[in-house]
Amino acid sequence: MAYDIRFENFTFKHSSNKKGTIDPTRLNKEHFHKEYELLYFAKGQGTFYIEQKKYPLLPHQLLVIKPGSYHHLDICTDSDYERVVIRFNANILSPELAADLIKTESIYNIAGFRLENEIEHFDFFYEVIPEKTIQQVFYHQLHIILLMLTTFPKQNIPQIVLHDNDFIKLMNYLDSNILSITSIKDICNAVGMSEAKIQRIMKERMNTAAMKYVNTKKCIQASNFIQQGIPASKVYPLCGYADYTTFYRNFIRVFGHAPVFSRN
Repeated sequence: MAYDIRFENFTFKHSSNKKGTIDPTRLNKEHFHKEYELLYFAKGQGTFYIEQKKYPLLPHQLLVIKPGSYHHLDICTDSDYERVVIRFNANILSPELAADLIKTESIYNIAGFRLENEIEHFDFFYEVIPEKTIQQVFYHQLHIILLMLTTFPKQNIPQIVLHDNDFIKLMNYLDSNILSITSIKDICNAVGMSEAKIQRIMKERMNTAAMKYVNTKKCIQASNFIQQGIPASKVYPLCGYADYTTFYRNFIRVFGHAPVFSRN
């Protein structure tokens, strides 16, 4: 079973690779999404890295990747790899469901849970539902899955903190002070590292520059505020920008469009 269905605000993809055909360089590159991503790991083995943590990856596990979370997969190329990927914008959810989703962990073992069956229902729907109604069916099925994810008991996978003291110190500072950081000098002074060292750590571990990471996170927070109905003209100072022009330029760089409210 393989399909790739894309709607305006959510995407569903079921795909697989036979062992020896996986391109590890594509999966191993650290990246982030502007949307939520659910990745159901049906077959294979590997390791999931998200920010400062890593998790062993085995079949029947569900990854919950939140907007702006830098991550990558290290997949074992000696076994088959099969997954279901669902991406969606948080603004299609009710405020209550969106708030509950923020509280979820990064990875769960859902083997034997009803949640696993509901994810597998996408394959059935894809085969039997007429094309003209499949968007509506997938939309409602996504909400069922998210309600189960935020309500039903699940087995959380223990995380392993990556043992790199400088990296952990740097990321803890960035994530705790993201909205107040205005320059690379702020970071250097707070963590006691040179700019060259900070940029080397960020490039090696996060595949991005320090201030690009900061501005990406700021813009994601700004987008959340805007989707809550706060005007962009009032959002930019809340996210640490001194002027609207700089905020506007960074927002377009991250999202590819102007900072406007949309209701879907």
